[in-house]
Amino acid sequence: MAVLKIVNQTKKYHDHMAYEDLVSYCTASRKCPYHCISGRAVNPKNAALAMQSVARVYEKDQGVRLRRIILSFSPAELDRTCDADVDSANKIAWEIMGYYSRNYQILACVHTNKKHLHIHFIMNMVSYLDGKKYPGDKRDFYRFQSYVKAVLIPYGIRSLRIRTQKQRPSQST
Repeated sequence: MAVLKIVNQTKKYHDHMAYEDLVSYCTASRKCPYHCISGRAVNPKNAALAMQSVARVYEKDQGVRLRRIILSFSPAELDRTCDADVDSANKIAWEIMGYYSRNYQILACVHTNKKHLHIHFIMNMVSYLDGKKYPGDKRDFYRFQSYVKAVLIPYGIRSLRIRTQKQRPSQST
């Protein structure tokens, strides 16, 4: 069963390094082959700088700056060792990015380094069209879920579990 996670890390995506940190993490070559990185409304080669620039131009470089979504697959659905399945994951990523790319810059990185093939999506919270921040309301959340489910059906993936993952910063002792 595919799993869709919306990651909300407390205070993690609020600082001025959020763009560079998250893009660097998701595009790391040990996790993500170069042909598995794509962007819509943003060039993957300079995604962090481009996203940060949009936020600065619209003077929205405070608060939450990025939205992170992870879509993972069981090996029975898409196998990380099969080139055709990795290609399918790239196509799925491209289609899913289309949901938000009309208003927001979005980057997708297909990771092949774990047992489960998975895609990280990084979305700028500031619209490149008008500078409005992504509202993150429930209506959009449910529409996005339905959209993802519809994208997955042609790939033979008929079930999707939804998780919101709140991660707390590690506490030092």
